[in-house]
Amino acid sequence: MASARSSLLAVLAFALSACTQGPDFKSPTVDEGEGNPMTPPRTAETGVAGGEAQSFLVGEELPAAWWQLFASPDLNTLINQALASNPDLHSAQAALRQAEENLRAGSSALYPQVTGSTYGTRQGAGSAATGGQAAFYNVFNANVGVSYVLDIFGGEKRTIEGLAAQVDYEKYQLAGTYLTLTANVVTTAVQIAAAQDQVEANEDILASEQRQLSLVGERFAVGSAARAEVLSARAQVESTEASLPALQKIIETDQHELAALLGRAPDSLQPVKLTLANFTLPRELPISLPSTLVRQRPDIQAQEALLHAASAQIGVATANQFPQFTLTGSTGLQSSHFADMFGGGALLGGLAGGVTQPLFDAGQREAQTNAAKAAYQQAEAQYRGTVIHAFQNVADCLTALRNDALTLKSTYAAMIDGRDSVELTQDRYAAGTIDYVTLLVQQQQYQQARINYLTTLASRYSDTAALFQALGGGWWHDQNLIPPPPPGS
Repeated sequence: MASARSSLLAVLAFALSACTQGPDFKSPTVDEGEGNPMTPPRTAETGVAGGEAQSFLVGEELPAAWWQLFASPDLNTLINQALASNPDLHSAQAALRQAEENLRAGSSALYPQVTGSTYGTRQGAGSAATGGQAAFYNVFNANVGVSYVLDIFGGEKRTIEGLAAQVDYEKYQLAGTYLTLTANVVTTAVQIAAAQDQVEANEDILASEQRQLSLVGERFAVGSAARAEVLSARAQVESTEASLPALQKIIETDQHELAALLGRAPDSLQPVKLTLANFTLPRELPISLPSTLVRQRPDIQAQEALLHAASAQIGVATANQFPQFTLTGSTGLQSSHFADMFGGGALLGGLAGGVTQPLFDAGQREAQTNAAKAAYQQAEAQYRGTVIHAFQNVADCLTALRNDALTLKSTYAAMIDGRDSVELTQDRYAAGTIDYVTLLVQQQQYQQARINYLTTLASRYSDTAALFQALGGGWWHDQNLIPPPPPGS
């Protein structure tokens, strides 16, 4: 018995000192120069609400609730509703909980597994065996078994490492879902506001065109205007009227999208009334350094977690090529009477060790190891691609904001000039010094200039939100912003 105990201790000491197969994972390094965009100190400025110059603060931190920089209580309310009820967010939360439980279950492989059992049998011996009458008797057993797989080559440790990486992946997937949800609520709200502003602008233009049609009709009645002018004025009114249903379609479609983001059916959400005046353009925009961006973008971190999991699988596949050591032991009691089993029953016990060594598998395990290495190379390339895409995303957003500011300056000037030109042309037409075609051209130009201005103004808000999303959204500052599981889960 002492010899068996010594052998067991020797095996355990060897297991504790054993090495883990496969590479030890290290986070990939990123060249600091790869992601440095050409950042202007500030954008152009236009003297109108939403036309403020935006400054780029390189190295500054993005706040957690970045959408609050738009200073819109209505927007804050919408995002709070989305965070409370969005099904995609609840699904991501459940996926994280599942990964955490899988890790907890997988970690048990490092500990002995203990089982207990009791059973009873009734046995008999024939007359030939007993030398006379057949005999029947009961046998009762109570057993406790212990089994332990010695993780000498680290296969189980690498498996657990992979499960932990999966937890990280689901955590960053949840953060990505959270970031995408909040960004989509902001951009959808901006789209609704922009469309409603365009409806208001077209209604103003339509009212002006209707007054002009009335004037042309009066002039035609007294013979100072041709019928062609009346027809042109009426066609212009009808054209402007035709634009309103198209804009209403955009508004209703965006309202449906917003309802889905809030976890609501389209017909259960009251129409949201928003205009671009409900938003304040953020004037100071924090810009992360490349090394910081890599650590805070959820998609990059999720891809790194997959790379970590792929690295662990190399260790698992490599360890499978080595012998597998198992220790089992059992102890128990046996008696012919159940009541006597725990008092005077016979003591039974045993200790066993086993070794399983693959001798021939036609190259299966070697191929599995090579496949794991190829999977790691694939994950590494995907990680690099994700990083490059992230840098491109930020650069595109900066370019968009810079050009939005310049475009707004031009479209605003064109709108003001167009408005003044229409007013002057209307006076000249009323005085009879120009024909209606000239006035019609000026009205059409002004109408298009006003729509272009509103479209560009909306782009400044949307592209600012896109930049915040490209920078990672600041979620890492406050984990409490990711809401708890829904009630009853």
